[in-house]
Amino acid sequence: MLMNTTCTETESGEVIFEWRLPIGPRIGIGSMLSIPAIFFGYYLFVGLIEYIRVASLSEWLTALPGYLLIIALFLLFAIPCWMVFLGRHLVILDLPRGKILRVFDLRLLRWTKSCPIEQVKHVSVIRLKVRTKHHHSGSRKSCKVHLCFNRGKPILISHGDRPDHAQMVAEQVASHLGIIVV
Repeated sequence: MLMNTTCTETESGEVIFEWRLPIGPRIGIGSMLSIPAIFFGYYLFVGLIEYIRVASLSEWLTALPGYLLIIALFLLFAIPCWMVFLGRHLVILDLPRGKILRVFDLRLLRWTKSCPIEQVKHVSVIRLKVRTKHHHSGSRKSCKVHLCFNRGKPILISHGDRPDHAQMVAEQVASHLGIIVV
C-alpha cells in the first residue's frame, strides 16, 4: 500500500493534503458494514410502508419503541458505512491566513478544526510494527505522518506502508511550513 496522500496547491495560496483509505480496505470494511445497514434499512422502509397503509393510531403508538430501535440500528451501521465509502480527510495549509485546517469531509457534512501555523513544532514520521498473525511472529511495518504542535493532539497527514513515501510526504509538508522533519 502506498501513501494515499495527494497534495494540491490552489490559486489562493492554500496547500491541500488529502488522505483516504485505499480502495481495497474501503470495499472490505464498507461491505461488512453495509450488510446490516441494508438489512435494517429494508425493515425500516417496509415497516413504514405497512404502517402507513393499515395501522391505526394505537398500533402506531405501541410499535413506536420498536420502530425507533430499527431506526437506531439502521443508523448504527449506515453512518459508518457512509464514512468509509465517501469520507476523506483533508489537511489544508492556509498560508495567506496563517491557519491549518483539519477537515473530515463526508460530502454532505464537514467537520473542521482550525489552529494557527505558529503552533506547529515539527512534522514526524512514525514507524509502527503491526502484528498480522495472532499465534505467529508475522508482522508488517506501517508509517504515519503527523503534524505535531506545541500543545494539543497531532494531526494525521498520511498513513501507509512505505517509509520512503512517508518521508517524501513529510518533507513536502515541512517545505511548505518551513519546519523540520523528525
